[in-house]
Amino acid sequence: MEGTDVAMEEGPQAAQPKVSADVRIYGLAGLLCAVTLDRSSTASTAKHSIGGITGIPFDEMILVAGEQLLRDDEPLPADVFCDGRGCGLTLVRQQPDYSDLLDAPSAVRSDKSKVLAAVERNGMTLRYADAGLRADREVVLAAVKQEGVALQYASSSLCADKEVVLAAVRQAGWALRFASPQLRDDKEVVLEAVRQAGWALCDASPELRCDAGVVSTAVQRTSLASCFALDPMHCSSEELDAEQETVLDRGLGPRPVRRCVPKSVPVEQRTEVAEGEDWLLALAGGGKNRVKVLAALRRCGLALSRAAPEFRADRDVVLVAVARHGEALQFAAQELKSDRGVVLAAVRQAGWALQHAALSLQADREIVLAAVQESGWALEFAAPSLRADREVVRTAARRDGLALRFAVRELHDDPELIAAADWQQRR
Repeated sequence: MEGTDVAMEEGPQAAQPKVSADVRIYGLAGLLCAVTLDRSSTASTAKHSIGGITGIPFDEMILVAGEQLLRDDEPLPADVFCDGRGCGLTLVRQQPDYSDLLDAPSAVRSDKSKVLAAVERNGMTLRYADAGLRADREVVLAAVKQEGVALQYASSSLCADKEVVLAAVRQAGWALRFASPQLRDDKEVVLEAVRQAGWALCDASPELRCDAGVVSTAVQRTSLASCFALDPMHCSSEELDAEQETVLDRGLGPRPVRRCVPKSVPVEQRTEVAEGEDWLLALAGGGKNRVKVLAALRRCGLALSRAAPEFRADRDVVLVAVARHGEALQFAAQELKSDRGVVLAAVRQAGWALQHAALSLQADREIVLAAVQESGWALEFAAPSLRADREVVRTAARRDGLALRFAVRELHDDPELIAAADWQQRR
């Protein structure tokens, strides 16, 4: 059964040869295979060898020696190498948990039954589904019925589907912002949205923000929705066009304007930022000069979008980028969007970067608090449980009173939160 490895250690003392042996691997139905392993092998080494023979994925294997469950880094017990009864290893195959789809392989993300099960538990996992399933009406309906704002991850055609959008706004009124312009101008859709959350009036078309019935419904739901109403006496077509064009500039739009160069940066410094982007444009073709990449990102973090994939997966490089512009998190490799330190650095610089964090970190209280301390409107991207957390909501409202619109409905008219809110800021 046993063989010897001829490699010997050099030195004054003679080394013992490394002994290898065939180890039997049993499944629940009997002998599965045999693998040749050194006696110093770990469970991880054994799994790789078993996978090479059987094709079973590494993360689906659990190895048991006798009654002992083996950790991956744990050396194999000596008695697994013997010939007698009870020797060898038992392999138990487990199905990995891909319930949030984040780390799921493409085969899972494109499997309709698995994606349906995932979005029925958490609608926001639609974000990680295959593009084809984000355009699947049944999948998207299931997602928005569980979490209305999952509409933001649906295909553009479904954001223009009235039944889908109605389901979304009935669950979360402010999902209206992700609907097509035509449906934001649809009175039935907007009425459903403002019945659920008066604040949704903000995302209605200017024409419906002039509509007395719509405004009355919104104000009945949330008295402060009146700040989004427009005066019907001054709703000429020219004024409505101007209102539509300037809504973002007034801080009332669905997202802030994303700029690589903030308005506050002096003109002379903007040239340096542009140069930084040019450097990365050249490097994206395969350049390997890490020093130049870091220098460029210190000038403009959003230029990470033009960096080569290995730099977007480099934690130190990404930290430099998000320290300069938190929104650069959107261009980081997927695994770094789940890195707590990277996400914290990003949201402390730009609270809005929370939208690019992994779902698990959008439910992390410390991270969400850091985000809303920087930008009250980051509350939009917090997990539902944190949008119901009074301290989190209070922190967001102190930063910007209008952030109250993203809290759970029960807190919209809370007198204490309204009194604590800052109604002058737009952050």
